Amino acid sequence: MVIYRDFESINKDKDTVLTIGTFDGLHVGHREIIETVVGKAKENNSRSVLVTFEPHPRMVLQNHFNRDESKNKPGLKKVALLSTFENKKRLIEDLGIDVLLVVEFNMEFANISSNEFIEKYLYEKTGLKEVILGYDHKFGKNRDGDIDLFRQLGLKYGFEVTTLSPVSVNGETVSSTKIRHYLENGEVRNANSMLGREYTLTGKIIHGDMRGRKLGFQTANLDFSESGLLIPPMGVYAVRVKYSSKMYEGVMNIGTRPSFNSGTEITKEVHIFNFNEEIYGEELEVLFVEKLRNEKKFESVEDLKTQIKKDIERAKSLLNN
Repeated sequence: MVIYRDFESINKDKDTVLTIGTFDGLHVGHREIIETVVGKAKENNSRSVLVTFEPHPRMVLQNHFNRDESKNKPGLKKVALLSTFENKKRLIEDLGIDVLLVVEFNMEFANISSNEFIEKYLYEKTGLKEVILGYDHKFGKNRDGDIDLFRQLGLKYGFEVTTLSPVSVNGETVSSTKIRHYLENGEVRNANSMLGREYTLTGKIIHGDMRGRKLGFQTANLDFSESGLLIPPMGVYAVRVKYSSKMYEGVMNIGTRPSFNSGTEITKEVHIFNFNEEIYGEELEVLFVEKLRNEKKFESVEDLKTQIKKDIERAKSLLNN
């Protein structure tokens, strides 16, 4: 896969099958779009191109409007992302896209009209044979660009526009919004069904108070703040852990550890099964499989240790099925 960072770098090719979007989380609906693009490009001996944006447009608009108090405009609700750019890029490459065009999204770019974007950028810079879009595609300034506009300009410039039907899982239409809802409520299995993979966070291992080691369950404390991704709610989770290209199994606790303190600081710590390495400062990928239970306060250390053992046994059972 070739990656370009602006429209000036890519060569124009009229035999281009293209799709465009943020593709946050790269869920099963996104995959169907990308697989269609790749398939049609191969059928017609064309190149497949995916256009996406970095940073995520919602992040740029959110920062702009939330600090612009002088205009008395309501702020945008903060939205946590479902995938880092690096993870999204890897998933796109795995699906077989020929060219990934990453557009730097800023407020200047946000003010380009939908018409101008299609005509002066997509058509004139990349060339178009066919555009593949999801059923609810919206884009451009004030999100006034839609499938109808693409079709109008397709008739004018001679490119085809194909829209795909929504993808459903368990009777529900897949969307990034619904995946966020499930994750925010700890419904990891439902979120994973729509993602088509296990929800993943990447974090750096930091020093903790070694409480887990004192209990007989060594844990790695993680800092996910740099990822900007949605962190599931407090509780205990069955997880897989990827470190140094190897996959392990474990349990993760997200919470305030109420059995030991009354503070509000939320820690994220993972106990990795059959693992005993010193890896401070390293990065781990944590793949969430299922929420086991809510965090709770135990009356004694022995009660807590008994519950941790139960959590580990249940996690092992889930992870091996």
